[in-house]
Amino acid sequence: MTCIEAPTVSETFARALLAAWNSGDLNSLRHELRQIATADASRMSDFEHERMEIVQGVAQTIRAWLGGARKRHADLNIGLSLLRHVATFEDAA
Repeated sequence: MTCIEAPTVSETFARALLAAWNSGDLNSLRHELRQIATADASRMSDFEHERMEIVQGVAQTIRAWLGGARKRHADLNIGLSLLRHVATFEDAA
């Protein structure tokens, strides 16, 4: 029998941000960026806190890109790759 665990907070935020990015809906994307900016990571494990920092860092890169920093396209692509990794994390244990 396969045990399916609920996604972590970082996975949930990463998936929501990717969905908003992929939808092309700027209002939805800005909403997710606000949610991530105000997320409280104080009660997370150290490992989950670090993953949440990755999501928040990518969110900052997307905000900068939306703000006109289009020259940093490589940073955006790297950030989206990291976000995909966090969104599909599977515990190796």
